[in-house]
Amino acid sequence: SSEMADNGPLRSIDIGGNMLDTMFQGVYRGKEKHGADLPQVLSRAKLSGVIAIMVTAGTLTESRKAHLLCQNDQENFLFSTVGVHPTRCDELEEGGEQYLQDLLEMA
Repeated sequence: SSEMADNGPLRSIDIGGNMLDTMFQGVYRGKEKHGADLPQVLSRAKLSGVIAIMVTAGTLTESRKAHLLCQNDQENFLFSTVGVHPTRCDELEEGGEQYLQDLLEMA
């Protein structure tokens, strides 16, 4: 509608940002195709009306990486999940109580 056009882009929050994917480092299927472009991707997202991104993590290691990425975000644009994706529960089972405790400390 014309009302939406007058108010600028529709604002949204991306709740499933796979910002840890190697494609943002320019790597596709194990081969480097271009330089890292995550800052440019985030800039385009902001220009299109995204006001926040929830960086997803599916393991303890990914949770740590996501947390670090968000800590380095000076604009409070990135937020992260902490947890284990159901398809990767074997890591939780192998790590036992300490794995769970490490996740809880990050939350």
